Amino acid sequence: MYCPDCEIRLPYNKAPDLTDCTICGKPMRSTVQDLLEFGQYGIAREIRPTQIEMGTDIEEVLESEEPQVFLAEGGTGVGKSFAYLIPALLMDDKRVVVSTAKKSLQHQLYDKDVPFLREKMGKDFEVCLYMGTNNYACWNMIKEVPRQDRAKFTRFVDAARNQKIPADLSRWEGSRPYWWDSVSVKTCIRSSSCPHYKYCRPHPKDARVVIVNHYLLAIDIMKNPGSLVGPYDILVIDEAHQAPEAFRTTYSQSLKKNIGDSLWHSLKNNDALREMMQFGTKGLIDSNITLRQLSELDIQINALHKEAKQHSHKKTGIVNGEPLKDVLNIIRDAAHNLSNLLVRAKVEAHKNYSSGVFSDGRILPEEQIPVVLSKFQYLARRVHSIQEFAENMGQFDWGYYNTAFEDDDDEEKINAYQSNNFICTVNDSGITLQPVEIGKIVGPRLCSIPKRLVLSATLALNNKFDYVKNELGLSYHTVEGLNTTEKIYPSPFQLGRQARLYIPRDLPLPEKLGSPQRSAWVQAVAKESARLIKMMGGDAFILFSARTDLEEVRDAFTDGKLLSQHNLPLLVQDDDGDATNVQRRYMRTNNCTLLGLKSFWEGIDIPGDKLRLVIIPKLPFPVPTDPLIKTLSDKAGDEFFNKVFIPRMIFDIKQAAGRLIRTKTDYGVVAVLDPRVWSGSGGSNQQTHYKFMETLKYAPPKMRKPRWYGKTVVSSLGFPLYQDSFTKLQTFVNNCLNNVKER
Repeated sequence: MYCPDCEIRLPYNKAPDLTDCTICGKPMRSTVQDLLEFGQYGIAREIRPTQIEMGTDIEEVLESEEPQVFLAEGGTGVGKSFAYLIPALLMDDKRVVVSTAKKSLQHQLYDKDVPFLREKMGKDFEVCLYMGTNNYACWNMIKEVPRQDRAKFTRFVDAARNQKIPADLSRWEGSRPYWWDSVSVKTCIRSSSCPHYKYCRPHPKDARVVIVNHYLLAIDIMKNPGSLVGPYDILVIDEAHQAPEAFRTTYSQSLKKNIGDSLWHSLKNNDALREMMQFGTKGLIDSNITLRQLSELDIQINALHKEAKQHSHKKTGIVNGEPLKDVLNIIRDAAHNLSNLLVRAKVEAHKNYSSGVFSDGRILPEEQIPVVLSKFQYLARRVHSIQEFAENMGQFDWGYYNTAFEDDDDEEKINAYQSNNFICTVNDSGITLQPVEIGKIVGPRLCSIPKRLVLSATLALNNKFDYVKNELGLSYHTVEGLNTTEKIYPSPFQLGRQARLYIPRDLPLPEKLGSPQRSAWVQAVAKESARLIKMMGGDAFILFSARTDLEEVRDAFTDGKLLSQHNLPLLVQDDDGDATNVQRRYMRTNNCTLLGLKSFWEGIDIPGDKLRLVIIPKLPFPVPTDPLIKTLSDKAGDEFFNKVFIPRMIFDIKQAAGRLIRTKTDYGVVAVLDPRVWSGSGGSNQQTHYKFMETLKYAPPKMRKPRWYGKTVVSSLGFPLYQDSFTKLQTFVNNCLNNVKER
């Protein structure tokens, strides 16, 4: 217990009935230690020293009167959620926004953690789970549901309506319906005049605690912090290693090649929409003229796409926009004129024709009114997005951008000029504008929030937070009075006893697709993986960063019958791409080995014996020809490998290895089948690096310990013991099996 005025502290267990300060008589306040260590409210089921330490540190940050940034990496098992929720909830007069990456964690916070703490602590406040509008159904859009599902949808909506809560997709029985997008709040009228508006979507500004995802947080930051969810004092960014990419995606804009044709068909095939445009807007707009304008807009967009392809780099797709200005101006003006007309017509339709009565006396059936109005609004919004894209791309100062890429080997012509910290890229589906250094954009606005808690199980690199600070813009801006706290809280698990890191030396280096040595590498990965899987008896993940790698190793398994003859089944994510469905099948299949892609590298929690082996065939370096990676590498110069490639690889592999040990009784092996962990890289620039990798086909046997970035890999994974001997690994596994039998 703590008195803020007298600064007196007295542990709750010493005086559990004490409510007021014995000196000044003012109410005492509970502390993190009271709840997590001394038993107040019966919250702590077990005492976790690192959780108490993290919670106490956060409490100190939140109590400070000055702006604060708190960066923390907490290993698996620390209990980060309670460590940040409890001190935040103890600040009764502060609004809290918690942002995370996964819907599963959002629901865990909303459905379990926050209600549990609110009840135990005797607090009375409102909490809001706020996800994208595409997660909620519009109660008016029943007409859009296929007949065979209409009765089920009606029951689903009625249940939400009776409880006066949003019709959340997470409460829908079964998998996501293919027609969901057409009934979501994202496509509905979005008018406060609708009688359902108060209940069909969350209203975060009314809640003291708001739980969002990183994409919604990015929208709030983009508009100015608080504009979307209401002003807040404390921001918690959990799973913060994923925030920069979510922010970058939110700030990106795309123009799909087929958008004009798609809008043309949506109008052409909707008789009710064309009739409302024709008759319901008093002649403001003619549907036939609109169809012609959309067709012309489609022609110009296709012309832009063709020009962008001609003025782009063949490998990266980075576009030189200078020659595209004329066609961009044409698209901008055409979209602007049509958008203005549609907006005026939409307002008129909403105002005068919500009754469904047309100017010629015809009546639109009542259930069709919200559907048609939403289609009208959707059409207007999409045309306006085309206008915005053309304006943003057209206003760039492309400067000294090289106007051609005739010679792809000429590095000077590959180095694109990034005006306004954005790059433009093109592929077969469309054109995209995306920010390069997202921290420069979001940093100033993040710094306007008084208290920022930035946490993840994967946040530090070489025990430093410089990389994530740079990514989030927390190192670009100096704010008067700003204090930064950085700390690493180790996992409470005994990884030296529970797990081993296995790094064989004698496997070939990973080979690129099309390389003459590619087949040898694939066969080596399959055979070594099979040896490990047979030793563990299945219950394994093999995690790939590229689909082609997964497919070729899968073929090597099946062609060689490496596991089937031992009754060890394979499950391949390619068979069913949805991670939730694949995980469900994995849990139902005995002694199964899953070949998974990036969706299984993090956010998957399988405690116990069902997961005893995680195999990572190669270090997950980013693709060098990815336009963003290429641009960041160019800006980093000679330090590109250390600043761009290594951090991203380390963060990914830490997440993958973190799938193994989830409880104090788990045991198992993480196997990294990439000998580059032993050799590292001897190059200071890209050319030297790749030359080194080509000549070094096997790790020299004299290397006793990992070298260069290999040392960073091993230290980052956190396993005290690593080895290259399969025999010693077998001894460890057998000892673990014996211990399990004894338990």
